[in-house]
Parts: sequence; structure tokens; C-alpha cells
Amino acid sequence: MTMPSTVFLSGGLEEFEKRYPTLVSTSFSPQSTSKSKLLSEITYGSIVNDTNGQVVGGPPTASEIDTPIDFDAGNKDDAPLASYEELYKRLMVNVAIKVPTKETPTALPVIPTLPSDQSAHEKSSKPKIDRSIKPQPNPQIFERPEFKDEKPKVPEVNRTIKPQLTTQNGDYTMNLISYVRPERLELKQIPPIPLERGLVNMGNTCYMNSSLQCLLHTPVLWNYFMQPDDTRWSNQLIQQFVAFVRKMSNRGECAIAFSPKELKSCFEKIHTMFVGNRQQDSQEFLILLLDSLHEALKSKPRKVPYVPKNRNLSVLELSIQSWNMNRARDDSAILDWFNGQFRSEVKCLKCTRLSNTFDEFMYLSVPVQENGSSDLMHCIMQFFKPELLSGTSQWLCPRCRVPREAQKTFDIWRFPDYLIIHLKRFYCSGVCQKIENLVTFPLTGLDLSHFTKNPEHTDCKYDLYGVINHNGRVDSGHYIAFCYDSVGKKWFTFDDAHVTELPISRIQSPAAYVLFYRRSTSG
Repeated sequence: MTMPSTVFLSGGLEEFEKRYPTLVSTSFSPQSTSKSKLLSEITYGSIVNDTNGQVVGGPPTASEIDTPIDFDAGNKDDAPLASYEELYKRLMVNVAIKVPTKETPTALPVIPTLPSDQSAHEKSSKPKIDRSIKPQPNPQIFERPEFKDEKPKVPEVNRTIKPQLTTQNGDYTMNLISYVRPERLELKQIPPIPLERGLVNMGNTCYMNSSLQCLLHTPVLWNYFMQPDDTRWSNQLIQQFVAFVRKMSNRGECAIAFSPKELKSCFEKIHTMFVGNRQQDSQEFLILLLDSLHEALKSKPRKVPYVPKNRNLSVLELSIQSWNMNRARDDSAILDWFNGQFRSEVKCLKCTRLSNTFDEFMYLSVPVQENGSSDLMHCIMQFFKPELLSGTSQWLCPRCRVPREAQKTFDIWRFPDYLIIHLKRFYCSGVCQKIENLVTFPLTGLDLSHFTKNPEHTDCKYDLYGVINHNGRVDSGHYIAFCYDSVGKKWFTFDDAHVTELPISRIQSPAAYVLFYRRSTSG
């Protein structure tokens, strides 16, 4: 097939570059161009067949690339005017069959050769344009000569800007995104004290009081906010929370209930739905408070380098990559204590292709069965029950390249030091109702090793230290807290301002709503 020696292009290279940016690797900008000089006068070298199939000519030199386009150098004979679609088809056919050129075009863009597994017929006549890729002005482009005896060179790796992965004897030394965690507040270990002070109910604020008591009895959180004032604690919510922790820790006033009105007022400015004295959900308040504390304490986001997908990474390496990237964007002491990591695995039921993704969680929200009593392990098993993706929810398998039925499973890949478990007692199906069935739960030794496939995690046992209870119906009720005193080794009931010792036999009840566990090895 022979093309005309000269093809005039309406709109010139500039318009061609807009339509087909993937075929132009160099952007050319005229240095000085008169308005009377037409873009349609650009000339192109001839593209003809050669019997031996070898490319004649060669890549443009640096001087050719840097030389401005001469718009007066065109051959002004009456050559036919080619449409963009026709020109694109011709270019694709010639590229696919490797049509040689007899002469080197002057100041033409270098058209990259298609990958070997992508033929011309796979391209549509109207290619998609990636507007996010902008051509760079006048780059120096040189084709690298081929040497038969040359050995591939080992690339130099700059560990300061690129992901690194070193595996030695099965031991991972990994920093996939060059992320150094921000400096944490240097903590002194403050001797724990009994925390037996009650809270004033300011009008339907039992939801708030019960949550605050359980957070106060979280050892690492109490120790953190009892530290000397830090300049990073300039946020108003943090200042009010620090004042609350210290007031509640004042042994001289433990017999007098404390009113957290300043803390509530500050919290209401962030979450206006809690303004006033309406009844609220304790678990919702708890999570929003933790999130607000995180936002106030979090470090400045770090720039996350681009990490290309690598299918050769193991599941463990992918989890570390995901965790470190999240910490670069979002990091605080709150996440250090309460955040864990889920792994979601999707398996194609046709070709068995696996896909793993990772997400973080601050609490588990597990279902409660409507009929009969159950135990916590059964509730957690229901939460992690495999899911079949079928019908309109089929998975687009990367290997099959069509929607397929697939099985989706969850497990815990990284365990938090402090685990919050929410029992889903409230549900709405036309009418909102509450499930008041008993859910038994262990006070010590909650073993979650059945819910992880991560061989690196062996510390999966937790001990209970707090419970938020809801007594009453959906539309009206009362919250109280059960908290463990690590100093006196006793349990206490915190019913707003009233604090009483609690027998162990009464900890488990149908009113249990939110459970607070700490890892058995946590400080």
C-alpha cells in the first residue's frame, strides 16, 4: 500500500495533537509565526512500502526537534486533503505492518509503535483521549540503539522517593511509600488512679455520660490526656476534653458529680444535631467524638508518592502498603489505639481469580439475632459470613473480563489495641424496633484468631473493660455504663451522678449495647 507523497492536514499538527494525543510524543510550538502563515501548509515526508521490511531513515536528531517549524517550506501543489479519520486509519495500518520510510520527515512528531499484543483492528476510529495527560513542550527524544551483547543494567533505586521492599530470610523490612510517621507526643507513664466520679445529667445527656465514662476508663487515652500541656493541643475541643479528663481525675472532688457542659457546648458547634436536650444514640455520639478528637489531633498530611500496582506483591505486603499510605494521609494517636484493618477477598467462581483490598475500621457493628439468646462469637461470625455476588451484583473479573458470580469474604488483617464492638439492637423495617435478646460475652480472653488469616498476628485475645447499656424502648430509654477499675480490680456502675460497685454476675445483661475490649497484651 502506497500513500500520497504529501498529505495536507486541516488544522495542522496542533489540531491533530488535540484529537490523537496518544500518537504524539512531542509538542511543537512555533517560535515566531505570522498570522498569514497557514497551519494547513505543513508538509510531511513520504511513507512508502519497502520490500525488505526495514525502516529507512531513523529518529529525528536533537537539532531537528528543537528547530521551529517552517510554515513556508510546504509543497504547495494541489495534494488531496485527508480527513482525520482517514489519516488515523492509514497511520495505524502502516504502524501495524511496519511500513518503512525512505526519508526522514522534518520536525515531525515521533509516533510510538504499538505494543506487540495490540493490533490495528483493536483500535476504534475514534480513540479515547486522556485529558489528564498533557504534552510537555519540546522534550529531547532519542531512540536508544540496540546492542546484541549488552546485558541489562540494574536500575538505580532512590530509597528517598520510591517504594522499597527488602525480604531477608522471610523477615520483612518494608517501607513501600517512603513514609516516616510524624513525631508523637513523648508520653510519661502516669500511675493509674481510681476513677469513680459521676457526671451530671444536663437533660437527656445520659447517652453522653455513658460514652465519656467508658472513654475515661480507656487506659491509654487517660494517660495521653493527663500529660503536661502540649503546644499541639490548641484546638478548643482538645482543650475541653483535657479539662474534662483532669477534672474527673481530681480525687478531692470525686464525691461531687461533674457537669461536662463546656465539653458538650464545644461538641455541639461541630455536630449541630446534638444541640439541645433531645435523646440521642450513645454509639453515634461515641464515634463522632472519637472522629472529632482524631481530626483535632491528626498530623499534617504528607505527600504520598505514586505507587504503581504490582501484582507480584504478597497479601501481607499489600496490607502494609495500604496501611502506610493511609497513615501518610491521615494519622493521629486516636487511630493508633482504635483502628484496625479489614481484608476483603473476592474470588471468581469461574476462573478462581482472587482480588484483595484493604479497609480500616474503628469498631465492629455486629448483628443480633431476633429470636433467642446468642453469644458474641456467633454475632461476629454472622458479620464475617461469606457473601455471594450474583445477579446484578456480579463481579467484573479482571481475568474473564466479563461479570462473573463471585464469593466475597472478610477477615481482620490488623487488630487494634482497643476494640469497640457495637451490638445492632435497633432496626427499622417500616417500624423501628429494638432486639432485647441476651448476648453473652466473655469478660476475659475473647479470642478472635478464628477471624484472621494473617500469619503475622498471634495476639488476638481481648479483655473487657467497659459496657454501654441501653434500658428501655426505641423511642425512650436510659443509658448507663459499666467500667472496670484497674487499680482496685473492681467493676462499677456509672448511672449519671450515681456510682456504685457492680457484682461481676450482673455485667452481662440484655441491655448491653456497646462493648469495650482491650488487647490482653495492651498497656
